[in-house]
Amino acid sequence: MAKAEQEVEGGRYETIAEAIRHHYDELTATERTGLHRYSFPASDEAHVILDLTSGIYNYDGKVVWTSVRVENDTLVTGSRQTHGWARTRYLYFAMTFSKPMRSYGLRNDEPLVYRGFWRKWSEDEGFPERAGRRVKCHFDFETADASDVSILNHRYCRPLRHARAVGALWAG
Repeated sequence: MAKAEQEVEGGRYETIAEAIRHHYDELTATERTGLHRYSFPASDEAHVILDLTSGIYNYDGKVVWTSVRVENDTLVTGSRQTHGWARTRYLYFAMTFSKPMRSYGLRNDEPLVYRGFWRKWSEDEGFPERAGRRVKCHFDFETADASDVSILNHRYCRPLRHARAVGALWAG
């Protein structure tokens, strides 16, 4: 991305993607909280992607386990366990969206040998929970003219019940 399309100042990063019809992103963070703001043109096809498999260093076996749960149309909670610089590292999160999701999909890209009785329907679209080693998600929104989708992302090293409580407080 060209430097003219980026703005950086203390505690804030912004990108402007002209190729996507004036779409821009803003990011800022504190020690345990990240705030993302994505601006979309008017559309019923605005998507936010969550990829729990990728990181700075990607290698087979790094991601031990991930889980995601859609609590309601504005709150998503989950966890990620990795193996790397720390023998076993747990990260819990709660993502609160500024507007309700229209739809979502949670999928696990790892090959499954036995699908059990779940094969009778798709777990990838509209199913509220997903767990595995290669979980990826999409959250879909309808946006009015120059509409923003903001995400408050809380990160924790404590069990998920704390993340849910704080995420629910911000939403409420």
